[in-house]
Amino acid sequence: MPPAVMLSAVIFFILVVAVTAMQLGRIIQAWMIHTSLRKAMATDRKLAEDLATKLDFVGTGREQRNDDRNGLVLVAIGLATAGFGLIQEDAGVRTILGTALFPLLIGAALLLRDWMMRRTAAKKHAGVE
Repeated sequence: MPPAVMLSAVIFFILVVAVTAMQLGRIIQAWMIHTSLRKAMATDRKLAEDLATKLDFVGTGREQRNDDRNGLVLVAIGLATAGFGLIQEDAGVRTILGTALFPLLIGAALLLRDWMMRRTAAKKHAGVE
């Protein structure tokens, strides 16, 4: 196997393991929070409401979104993949650039969505619809 292909495979594997570990951490965190809330609701309803308020689950009406950060990461991955394809000397450049389009377009869509949501929220806050 050529060294460039081996390097690409290793980098891809490391990224998959890192993303999987982060997602598992988020799932475990949510599971622990839900378990705590269920126990609090079973013992004392007032305590559960206080705990939910402290955790910022009640009354905010606002979702925590990271579309801008996720979009920037995907755009960076796409640009890095495209850059990697451009510095290669073999004929697989077109394939690598095609592969780079996927995270680039997804990241651009997330950034556009985040921009549109912020713009809509600013208009609602200003009273203009």
